[in-house]
Amino acid sequence: MKNKIAYLFIISALLCCSCNENQNFSDSSSSEEEENFEIYKIHSSLQSQYLNDDYYNIFNYASGNEELSKPYPVVIKTNVFENISKVDKYVVELSHNKDFSSSDIYETKSLRLNLYNLFIGYKYYYRITAFCGENQYVSETKRFMIEDICPRNINVDGVTNFRDLGGYKTKDNKVVKQGLIYRSGALGYSTNTFYITDEGSKTYKNQLNIKTEIDLRTNEVNTTSYVDGVNYYHFPMDYSYTYFPNYSSAEGALNNYASIRDVFKAFANEDNYPCNFHCQIGTDRTGFIAFTLLNLLNVDTVDIYYDFLFSNFGNIQAKRDMSPISDYLNALNSYNGESIQDKTKEYLKDIGVNDNEINDIINNLTE
Repeated sequence: MKNKIAYLFIISALLCCSCNENQNFSDSSSSEEEENFEIYKIHSSLQSQYLNDDYYNIFNYASGNEELSKPYPVVIKTNVFENISKVDKYVVELSHNKDFSSSDIYETKSLRLNLYNLFIGYKYYYRITAFCGENQYVSETKRFMIEDICPRNINVDGVTNFRDLGGYKTKDNKVVKQGLIYRSGALGYSTNTFYITDEGSKTYKNQLNIKTEIDLRTNEVNTTSYVDGVNYYHFPMDYSYTYFPNYSSAEGALNNYASIRDVFKAFANEDNYPCNFHCQIGTDRTGFIAFTLLNLLNVDTVDIYYDFLFSNFGNIQAKRDMSPISDYLNALNSYNGESIQDKTKEYLKDIGVNDNEINDIINNLTE
C-alpha cells in the first residue's frame, strides 16, 4: 500500500521573531522522551455524534441537503520560534518514523498548518526547521495519532461525499487497506453544482495518488477524467435497473449486471490502484458498489450501514435511509453460502466475476 500522506496547508498568520544564533527550541507541552501520542480527531462534532450513536439515527445529524461531509483538519500550532524574527521559511518534516528516515517535507511561512487526509489509527512524528539567513533553528520532535474511527472522510476541494473505504476491520481479523479504494460524488456536473477545483485536482492526483476513476453515471459523462493523467473507465449503471439476477421486482427488468461485473474486474487489477468510483452524488449506485465490495471483504454489516448512511453528510440533495441496504441483504440471502461474504462471492460469480478475480480483489484490499 502506498502510504503517501495527503494534506493541505492553510496559511493564516506570520510570526515575527529575532534571529541570532543556531539553537534548538523546545515546546513545554511535550518532550522527545515522551511515548504518549496526542490523539487528533478528523470527524466534525456532528459526524462524531452520529458515529457514536445508532446508525439508524442519522437524520438527527444530517439529511443530505448541505455540505457536511468534509473532515476536520489536524491543526498544528507551536510557539517555539517566537523569540526569533525575519524567518525566511519554515520546513516541516512529517513522518511515520521517529528517525525521519522517510518523511514528507513541506515549506511554509506560517506556523499554523491544517493537515488533511491523514490515515486513521496511524502514528505521526513531525519537526520544524526555521531558516533565518544562514542560521537554522530546529524544533523538538512532536508526535500525534489520528483517532481510529471510520470512515476516513476526505477533503477534495469541489467534490462532496468523498471517503476512503479503507480502515474497516473485517470479521476474519484483517483490515481493509487505507489509501487504495475511494468513493465520492462526481468530479463535475454540467450545472456546475459541484466541480473539482484546481486545488482539488492536486489533492486527487498528487496527494491521494489516484490512478483510476470509475464513472457509474449514464449521462453527463466525459471521455476522460476531469483530472489530467488519471485513467478513466465508464461503466454506466442506472439506479432504476435491477442489480440482482435472481431478485428482480419486475419481469424482464433492465439490468446493470455487465457494468457491475466490469467494476469488479477493474478492482481485481492491482495496477488500477489507488482507485476512486462515483456516480452523480456518490450515494445510490456508488453505495451499491461499496456495499458489495465491503461484504466481499468481510466487513461487519453494522459498519456497512454506517458507511452507507454517512452519505447524508454530503450535499446529495435528498436524504437516504437504511432501506436500500436491507433490500440488498435480502437479495444476497437468496444465494448459497454460510456467510454474507460467501453469498457475495456467489452473486459476483453469477454476474461473471471469476474466482481468481474475487481472490485478487480480497488480496489487493485487505491485510
